[in-house]
Amino acid sequence: MIRPALCFFLCILGAGCVEPTDDPSQVKDLRVLAVDFDPPELMASNCDALLQGTDGGEIDISGFLAFARPIDMTWLVMDPKGEGREISYEVKACAHQGDLKCENEGDFVVLAEGTTRAGELKRKLAPGFSFVDVPPDGGFGSGTPLLLEVGTQDTFRGIGGLRMPIVLHVKAGTEEAYAMKLMVFSCRIFPDMKPNVRPILPGVTWSTNDSRTRGTDDGGLWGENDVPQFAGKDGGIRFEPLPFNDLEERYVVPSFELKPLDLLESWKISWHTDLGRISPNQTGGTGFDGVESKHRVFWSPLIAENTEQDVNFWMVVRDGRGGQTWIHRKLHWKP
Repeated sequence: MIRPALCFFLCILGAGCVEPTDDPSQVKDLRVLAVDFDPPELMASNCDALLQGTDGGEIDISGFLAFARPIDMTWLVMDPKGEGREISYEVKACAHQGDLKCENEGDFVVLAEGTTRAGELKRKLAPGFSFVDVPPDGGFGSGTPLLLEVGTQDTFRGIGGLRMPIVLHVKAGTEEAYAMKLMVFSCRIFPDMKPNVRPILPGVTWSTNDSRTRGTDDGGLWGENDVPQFAGKDGGIRFEPLPFNDLEERYVVPSFELKPLDLLESWKISWHTDLGRISPNQTGGTGFDGVESKHRVFWSPLIAENTEQDVNFWMVVRDGRGGQTWIHRKLHWKP
């Protein structure tokens, strides 16, 4: 079994803009912190739809019905200084992964648009059955399937799956941010292949481990509704997720020689907060040396901060193949 640090069918997330001098763990302005697609992958029982038309053959639209299933899409939109202001948004799907804003003419479709506020933006969309080059008098299903355009730009012509860029553009006042996530469309080449499922963190623990940090509790499991109380600027708190090795999936993909390749997920966690900083801001994954990074971080408040307040934390987990979810926790801190 192989734990890959990177493979050619890896899905990526482009989060909102972060200045070079910012700490990625600090949530300070308008940004898209994470994206969750449920399911993260649609897998057809055969490869006819993904392979048709790439050789110039006739296109059978019905073959794309396997990918017409609506996807529950959730974007975690942060706007800590917006004071609940209205945020405009637009969701696009496009064919070219290098088109980070999905704006190449004739190469994208608008899936949704409107206004929202900070928090979780949820939409049920079906990008796998969207069309470009639709004639003015064309009805539903006319034009060229966008997924086919994705296939024509894919080096492997669908072998190993196709990844369709889905881009969210949010804007409020003078601030704006773009977030891209790749939706995976694949087909079962080998009997043992199965679609990816979302990674779910089973929980997180905390401990002070520092006499300078004063708390009303001694640490332990940090429940969804728990709000531990802490005081002090010089100390900090250590966070660690509950063990989840048994949740990391074994899966099969085609190799470059079109033979089954057995792999094992190696989850990564990004840690974020709206006060202070978390170090390291990303944990997990497996290096090329086969060593897996430990999931243990340390949060410390800002020395200059003097306002008693609730502090929010987001732990975003990625399975390295398109699945992504998060959990939220809160504590109350005073100087």
